[in-house]
Amino acid sequence: MSYESRKFVKVTISSHKSKLSGQNHRCSNNFDLSQLKDTGELKFTFSGVKTISLAQDKTAATDNPIKESLESGKTVEYKKCGKDNVYIMDVVSTSGTEGMFSIEVEAV
Repeated sequence: MSYESRKFVKVTISSHKSKLSGQNHRCSNNFDLSQLKDTGELKFTFSGVKTISLAQDKTAATDNPIKESLESGKTVEYKKCGKDNVYIMDVVSTSGTEGMFSIEVEAV
C-alpha cells in the first residue's frame, strides 16, 4: 500500500460566518489540506453562506487569496504546497453573520 492511498478523500472543516475579532478578512483558524489525496482538484460543499474565499497563512508575509468567491458544489484546481495552513476568509452569508458553518472538502 502506498502512502498516497492512505490519505483522506474528504474532510469537514468549520468556519465562522463573520470575520474573527481583530482580523480584516479571516473567518476561521488554519487547517491543513495536505492529508487529502493529491488529485489536483477539490470540491467545496457548504450551506447557509453564499460564497467563501481561501487564503494561505504566510509567516511574516502578506496572506494572499488562493481562491476567491467559491460557491458551494464547485470544483476548483488546487496544488498543495507541503503543510497548507489554509483558512477561510471573506464569507458572504445568506442567513446572517452569527454562528458557524461546516465546509466539506473533497478530493475529486
